[in-house]
Amino acid sequence: MASSFSNIADSLRRVVTEVEARKGDIAFVATQNTEADLKLRIFNKGLDENEREIGKYSTKPIYVSIAKTKEEYGGEIPSGNLRPKGKAGRGNFKNGKTRKSQYFPGGYREFRDTVNRNSSRVDLTLSRRLQNAINTVRKGKETVIRFTDKDELEKASHLSDKYNKEIFAVNSKEAEALGRFWSREIGIILNKHLG
Repeated sequence: MASSFSNIADSLRRVVTEVEARKGDIAFVATQNTEADLKLRIFNKGLDENEREIGKYSTKPIYVSIAKTKEEYGGEIPSGNLRPKGKAGRGNFKNGKTRKSQYFPGGYREFRDTVNRNSSRVDLTLSRRLQNAINTVRKGKETVIRFTDKDELEKASHLSDKYNKEIFAVNSKEAEALGRFWSREIGIILNKHLG
């Protein structure tokens, strides 16, 4: 009987040793999975932390500078559909000068349609910069999801304020999935040494 307790104790020491050795890697992969879930919720489904629609894009008429749009987003958005045009639909002013902006009577929502982006619900993916700035990083002994671009962090803060919603926090479903990943990995290690 003492021998079997000794074997169990040795096996448990090996479990603890392996968990200690692998916890950084397990945490990194688990957090990357959580990052992917968070991005899917926000940028594909257009949902906030509470799984509610972030919002709708504005239909208030706007003018959009074509040059500034091309300068800001370059090849990140298809801007070939942008054409100088005023409220009357003309590309020139009455004095013959070419307009530098395009009028969108349907607001930002129509602008997004014009550059081939989703416009039915807010998904925050005009250029994909915001999405690409959210990353899993190791910070000392911790693994965290954070913004790796200061400008995009400020944009995210502005968007949360604008829509008056918590958008970028890990929600309860994502946290539960993270816990399940850890449990599965620990279970694999237990089975390896005790199975």
